[in-house]
Amino acid sequence: METPSGRDGHRKGPRRWVCALNYVLFRAIRAILVRLPHGGVRALADTLALIGWIFDPRHRKVTLENMALALPELSAKQRKATAYACFQSLAFSIFDVLASSDKSREEIGARLIPEGWHHLEDAEADGKGVILLTAHLGNWETAGQLFAIEGRPLSFMARPIDDARIERELTWLRERFGHEGVPKRGGIRRLLSVLRRQGHIYMMLDQRVHPNEGKAYRFFGRPAYTSPLVASLSIRTGAPVVPFYGIPTQDGRKLRVVIHAPIRPSDPPRPGAEQLDAVDRLTLRYVEELEAVIRERPELWFWMHRRWRKNPTLSKAGQASSRTSDANGDVCVERARHA
Repeated sequence: METPSGRDGHRKGPRRWVCALNYVLFRAIRAILVRLPHGGVRALADTLALIGWIFDPRHRKVTLENMALALPELSAKQRKATAYACFQSLAFSIFDVLASSDKSREEIGARLIPEGWHHLEDAEADGKGVILLTAHLGNWETAGQLFAIEGRPLSFMARPIDDARIERELTWLRERFGHEGVPKRGGIRRLLSVLRRQGHIYMMLDQRVHPNEGKAYRFFGRPAYTSPLVASLSIRTGAPVVPFYGIPTQDGRKLRVVIHAPIRPSDPPRPGAEQLDAVDRLTLRYVEELEAVIRERPELWFWMHRRWRKNPTLSKAGQASSRTSDANGDVCVERARHA
């Protein structure tokens, strides 16, 4: 399961004293949160969101700019309110995970409300394994625990954070009920093996990738580099993709794990998409699915990430844009070419 990261490419690691300070703060905050009632966790999260909103102008600016690009129909006032709610949502999701770190499998399970579980069972009946697909929306970390609690542990790849000690803590939090973290080196082979054993893997699709690693598909009407890996795994193994999202209830005490209908590699092309190859066609479906969910609850998505490049350089030459349309209107997919 992935943690949002700010930039593509390699970064220098933080200084040793910064790592030590971060680790002390992490342990101290976690020790406080596990002792607080739900209302106290929520209040501290709101305080953190306010501090971030005031003293982190870079991420505030990125959030507002992204919303202006993706949601131009909102007024400036509406975007500002939604952006601030986004800060609150992210802060509460982080604190909620840490506050739940001393909770048992049964206690975590009691907070989760599965919706659409029959969609997962439908996908499992294919006997090809299942790819669970989600995004940095709501409380994605806790939502993913539902599957391990219900006897369906997930294998996932995640970029480790720079601080090794905090990374160990986060790995334990993610794997304590049975999930399996897979190193990126050799990770694709491992995920293929899991699917061929009719297991379950966990993928995310809403972060920008390097131009050499993906194509620029239209997302909220603008080209956004997206990895074709999910579609490639689905095509290679026949595994259906099952989208799911962790949507908190209004008071945040419980978490709705909303499971959507499976998307199979054998599904017929949608009208207007017949000319696309299978990878483009499926990736476009996933992107459309994600966009629809974000439009319903924009305050829950991680808008702080620069999902769109101002001048996208598409990775391969000689391939023109292909356009498809669905019942809701035109949806474009930019296939790789030189800008």
